[in-house]
Amino acid sequence: MALMALGAAAWAVRSSVSGGTTTPIMVAMFVGLVAFFVAYLSLYMRNFSVFAGQGYFGKTDALGRRHIWSRDSLDRAVLRTVNFGQGANPRYMLLAADGTPLILFSPRMFDSVATDSLFRKLSIDVNERSEVLGRAELRREFPKAIPWWAAHPRRLGILVVVAFVVVLAAIVMLAVLNYRPALG
Repeated sequence: MALMALGAAAWAVRSSVSGGTTTPIMVAMFVGLVAFFVAYLSLYMRNFSVFAGQGYFGKTDALGRRHIWSRDSLDRAVLRTVNFGQGANPRYMLLAADGTPLILFSPRMFDSVATDSLFRKLSIDVNERSEVLGRAELRREFPKAIPWWAAHPRRLGILVVVAFVVVLAAIVMLAVLNYRPALG
């Protein structure tokens, strides 16, 4: 998908340099990007699940891959309300003994009956706290519970902008290097 987008963008730049029109290809690229985003969201909502059985538990991710752990690897379950800068959101965290999150999910994804059933099957009580935690507080309490990009959104933003500029520069360079004026 990314290679296709890069090729289409290079073609659009080359076309505009040689006097052609780029509007159709740019519209097609935008529609393709939106379609990719919608497909990802629908896969995530359709495929993500959390399950438990006799002596095991696990999750199914957005691509349908199953991750299964033995019940013995589960140390505790906590419910914390976290603010990453876009508002406070509750998060269930099923944690291993070393604090590594095995499963993270929002209570909004499942109804309360299903969530209660999951914790009953796992025979574990949920440790709930009502205060809202920021990134730093959550990272202090559960050092491995959030990935670096969630803990440092500004750095992630800078990385995304730098990557975008590099890709855009590569597109322009490819278009200019491959430009051949029409003969005649």
